[in-house]
Amino acid sequence: MPDHLALGIELAERATTAVAVDEAGRVGGRTERASASGAAVGAAREVLAAAGAASGAPRVGLAAEDPRASGSTEAVADLQRAFGGAPPGVIGSGSAAALAEAWCGAARGARHVVYFAIADH
Repeated sequence: MPDHLALGIELAERATTAVAVDEAGRVGGRTERASASGAAVGAAREVLAAAGAASGAPRVGLAAEDPRASGSTEAVADLQRAFGGAPPGVIGSGSAAALAEAWCGAARGARHVVYFAIADH
């Protein structure tokens, strides 16, 4: 894996998921933990270690059902303390999914993308 990975973290009601990807969008590691205080940092460290990432501040993006919720704010502060660098960007989970599909998924190269998701929330 390259020295610098992008790290995507999703905060959901039941689980916190972290994924490490390289510049081409190839997944280098993925983990899921029960959602709890500090779960974002723990999941981030676990997935970066699994991906064999070099030390340094990864680029971090955070997706949440409600990006303005206190859990999102807490996770941003925790991640910045743990890894330094710029604060993680925070967007809604649906927007993050659409962005991922446009970057390296089924919508790669498409001029317009619409993403529909159905879930229990």
